[in-house]
Amino acid sequence: MPTHPQDEGVPPTTQGLLGVPVHTPTSREAVQAWIASRVAADGAMRAAQHRHDQQNQEG
Repeated sequence: MPTHPQDEGVPPTTQGLLGVPVHTPTSREAVQAWIASRVAADGAMRAAQHRHDQQNQEG
């Protein structure tokens, strides 16, 4: 007797079968926006971002 739906050939998710567009919350744009908001709220992170930006401009 199967104990999991996957054992019966059912895919682990059925969202794709519904025709619903899949939204990946970790997309680059969403992640960058989240990071920017966290950096804006934290002085140490703002300083690190400034150093990172300067390194990117130099090399």
